[in-house]
Amino acid sequence: MSRALTNFLALKHSIYIRGYNSDEIVLCTKTETFCCKELEVSNSLLILEDTNALNEIQFSEESSISNNLKIVSVTNKFLETSRIRPNLTQKLKELFNDHKIEMSTKDGSSTNCGFFLETILCCIQASEEELINKLGELPVIKLEEKFYWISNEYILKFIEKIAEAVDTDGIDQIAYFSKDDLLQLISLENIQMETIDWVLNNFCDKNVDGKYSFIESKISRMYIENLLRSLPDKPMDFEDFELKINNLLPNQLYFKEEYLSGLGIVENSHFRGKVVNKLISTDLPLDLQKRLSILFFKKEKWRKEEIEPYLLDYCLDPAKIEEFLMKNCKIVGSSTERFYVNKQLIEDKTPLPKAGYVDYFYVGAKDVNKCLKVAFAKIVMEELNVEKMSPEGEDHKKSDYAIYVENTNGRDLEKNK
Repeated sequence: MSRALTNFLALKHSIYIRGYNSDEIVLCTKTETFCCKELEVSNSLLILEDTNALNEIQFSEESSISNNLKIVSVTNKFLETSRIRPNLTQKLKELFNDHKIEMSTKDGSSTNCGFFLETILCCIQASEEELINKLGELPVIKLEEKFYWISNEYILKFIEKIAEAVDTDGIDQIAYFSKDDLLQLISLENIQMETIDWVLNNFCDKNVDGKYSFIESKISRMYIENLLRSLPDKPMDFEDFELKINNLLPNQLYFKEEYLSGLGIVENSHFRGKVVNKLISTDLPLDLQKRLSILFFKKEKWRKEEIEPYLLDYCLDPAKIEEFLMKNCKIVGSSTERFYVNKQLIEDKTPLPKAGYVDYFYVGAKDVNKCLKVAFAKIVMEELNVEKMSPEGEDHKKSDYAIYVENTNGRDLEKNK
């Protein structure tokens, strides 16, 4: 048991077990969260009914402990605790999934779509302090003691309202505006003041004169995620994607490749050139090993700045992300340029097992071996239903085609085109 948790128990503070019955056991103090792991050891623990009776025993040849004490149980299994950093973003999104504020609803909210803090604490495995801090980072507002999640559509519509209101036609600079001016320029119907304040605080900079301006990176990332979610899961031409985003952004805001961090990956394809592949961090599994498997199946080697956004929530101390990566990945490359690759694949020398079919995805004519590995990965991780096809003799200039891999148990996956 960690010293922090031991001290907490010694001071007789409350410790909470939170979450659903199906969740693994997690202990929470007011400020920290601890996972529990069951261990089986050689030593045994004897649990007695009344340990105070030990002081009253007179040991002699005629007496023994067994005659004076009642043994409740004996166990050699213990719970080991260690502090964790709860991965809250995805869990909170799932909790609020059907309880979001929409601009189309009366007053922008509904009495049925909010949660009291006590309700959230019952469902989410985290300390109260960690949970409140995370709610402050997410699109969540508090109205009459209940927390409400603002939908992405709501935020985008409101940003568009602001952009239209403060647009300076013919002036080649980012617009600056005060909150008072904004309130006079836009209709406040179905918009709460708390939502206005949240958008201004999270998507705008405030200068010394008290005027606001859009933060290009945050506005761009909101539009990028929204566009990626609306597009099919296949490579997109980088220039086309850039053009689409720039057409959506408010005036004088422009797309930059770095804004794709944690939302998509950029690769150079043999036939299509530079492409964008959708890979949104919050859509990946919470289980670390499953997440790592998908990341390395999507891309064989990663730079630190590329993979960091997908793994930062698993690192107890964000400042030690490099130490975390070294523990969970393998480093390759030179001293000037190094990459992180799948540690499991390098250590596991067994050949890739055979699998079923894999669905449509892009590969190059000279990249068949890599393609087969990706095919197996996609079958295992995404349970794809596919159509039989082999690359040999096919038109390799097609942007999409399926790869056939034999099934180890002799049956085909169900086809569902």
